[in-house]
Parts: sequence; C-alpha cells; structure tokens
Amino acid sequence: MNKQGAIWGACADIINRASWAICQVTEAVAENCWHAGTLEVKVSFVEFNLDVSMSYQGELPDFPQARRSEDEIITSDDGVRRLAGYMLRNSSDKSRLEMKNGNPLLTFHFDHYTASLSVVSDAGDKLAVFNRLAICAAAVCGARPNSIGKTT
Repeated sequence: MNKQGAIWGACADIINRASWAICQVTEAVAENCWHAGTLEVKVSFVEFNLDVSMSYQGELPDFPQARRSEDEIITSDDGVRRLAGYMLRNSSDKSRLEMKNGNPLLTFHFDHYTASLSVVSDAGDKLAVFNRLAICAAAVCGARPNSIGKTT
C-alpha cells in the first residue's frame, strides 16, 4: 500500500488509515465470517478519493453504529468483535456493508482532500492549506519537512 500510495501521490495518512482498515477487516472476517474461497481486496485512487472494497464468501460482519459500554465489551462473548466492528465503521469517511451476488461486500471511502486540510482551522487561510499540502506531498515522496512548507 505504501509503495502504491506513493506512486498515486496519496497522502501517507490516508494510506495508513486504509491499510489499517484492510488488516482489521481481514482479521475480523477470518475469525468470524469468512467460510471459503478468496478474500478479494480492491483499492483505487482517483483525484481526491481513495476507495477500498473487500469481498469474500461468508457472512456480513457486525459493524454496529454505536459503541458498546465497557461492561458489555468485557462480559459479552462477541463484545471485542463488536468493538472492532464499530472502530472499523468509523475508520473511514464512509463505509458500507452489503450482500452482492450472495457474498459480503465491504466498501470504505477515504476523502483524500478533507484529510489533507483537516489541520486547517480557518478555511480561508490559503498559506496554511498550501503548507499542509506541501507536507503531505513531501511525506509521499519521502522528503522530510524542515519547517512548514519547506522540504529537504
């Protein structure tokens, strides 16, 4: 993912979030939902959008919208799995679970543009926007920022 993300010019933060989601889904479905066949992972990057889709033979995982209480997580047989599902649901800007052709399809959307600008407190601050984008670009290319907006 890191190598392909650099080729695409994707911000390292987005690639890290997507990689984490892929690893976590793989673990969660392998333990609970994946019955046979191949787990297929597709990743695409177009301008300001990174999308991940994962499909396999089995059942849909549980991705609850609300976090369970600490007591429910500890005492329930499926508490840890449901907490992982909740965290995965919220790891991307948009997520969707559905059955397609009899198989689960999990999709995650990461908004590259929003992530690049997330540290800007004033949307009108063009210099801050430029500096944040320069830092993201430098991280993708392997350069190290030595001060805001400057790279070596």
